[in-house]
Amino acid sequence: MASWSRVSPRTQQSADEHSGIRAAPGQPPLRVGCLADARRISQEAARAQNRKNLLLFSREAKPERRAVNLNEVIERTVALRSYELKIENISVELLFDPALPQALADAAQLQQAVLNLIVNAEQAIQQGRGQGGVHGRIRIRTRRLRATASKWNLR
Repeated sequence: MASWSRVSPRTQQSADEHSGIRAAPGQPPLRVGCLADARRISQEAARAQNRKNLLLFSREAKPERRAVNLNEVIERTVALRSYELKIENISVELLFDPALPQALADAAQLQQAVLNLIVNAEQAIQQGRGQGGVHGRIRIRTRRLRATASKWNLR
């Protein structure tokens, strides 16, 4: 069991401001040792929420093609990895075409494909760090391509 020492109000205020964690209104201020615990609890709660999202995502379902907003699929997929990306200090830049038309596809399969691309990018960034790289950024962009049938050999 941890023992808490009394800290000066000035040290307590500094710790409160630095952590971003506040006591509930009307409650006594948190002690410095409590702040570390509260921060850890907050991080674990975020990780648990991400696992819950991952479990919902991973349920097997029969593929169903329907109109899908690719931008939304990407946003949801990035949210699944947000905790891991934050821990690895990898930022994600999303550049969405707001006029992107919906695609006729299975949302779960698209999400799996996007998740695979994000995980591959994470692994490449981690390997780059092993070779002296420091920063990590993943850029995901959607846009509508204007192509003619002859360019794609479509008839």
